Amino acid sequence: MNQFEEVQMIEIVTISGLFLYAICVSILWITAIRSAKRRLVSKFSPLDLTNKELIRMIDSVRRSECDGARRVYIAGKVSGLKKEVAYESFAKVSIELEKQGCQTKFTMREVGDIEGWNWLDYMRASIVLLATCNEVYFLNNSHQSPGAQVEFSLAKSLGIKISFQN
Repeated sequence: MNQFEEVQMIEIVTISGLFLYAICVSILWITAIRSAKRRLVSKFSPLDLTNKELIRMIDSVRRSECDGARRVYIAGKVSGLKKEVAYESFAKVSIELEKQGCQTKFTMREVGDIEGWNWLDYMRASIVLLATCNEVYFLNNSHQSPGAQVEFSLAKSLGIKISFQN
C-alpha cells in the first residue's frame, strides 16, 4: 500500500467513524425525545456521551446489519402537503411492504410532530432512520422533495439498496 492509498484509507475510516458517531448521537436524541413524551429536548449535547455508550450504540447498529431482515426506509415529499395526506401516502406503502415481510420506517411515524422542530431537525432524524435500514424506497413524489434528494444521495453514497414506487 503506497502513501496515497494509506491517506485515502485513513480518510474513509475517519468519515465512517464520524458518520456512525452522528448516527449514535441522533439515536440518543430521538430516544430522549420519546422518553420525554415528545417534549423538545434542547439541552442534550453529544459531549454527554461516554465512550462506553457510543460503543454500545455502534454495536447495536452493526448487529442490526447482520440479522438478515429487510429493513426499508420510506422517503418522499412531506413539506408543502397536508400532514394527513403525506402520512397516508407513507402508511399505504408501509403496509404493502410489511405484507412482503419488510420492517418499515418513515420519519412521520417514528418521530411524529414535535413542536419547535424545523426542516433540518426532521432531516437529522431521517438520516438516522435511513442509516439503520438496508433499503430505501422512494415514493413517486420524491423528485419534488429536497429532503428525499438528500436521502437519495446519502443512500447511493453508502451503497444502500434503492427502489422506487411504480
